[in-house]
Amino acid sequence: MKAKIWPSNNPDLNILDYFIWGTLQEQVNAHPHSSLASLKASITRETRKMEKDKIVGAAERFRSRIERVVAAGGSHIE
Repeated sequence: MKAKIWPSNNPDLNILDYFIWGTLQEQVNAHPHSSLASLKASITRETRKMEKDKIVGAAERFRSRIERVVAAGGSHIE
């Protein structure tokens, strides 16, 4: 039976974890929210304001991130 190889569950290899969530969190938490609706509206607004070139740039750096994780033996980087 051939073993199944699963990709690493390393957040350094997930653009949502290493770029998008951190960027959104910084912007959304810049001020307190008095309600869930306010929080949701802020998330939506900040998501729409994200610059496409920055997201593309993060995706383009993906290969180098993979290489650094492999060099680190699968451990976290940075």
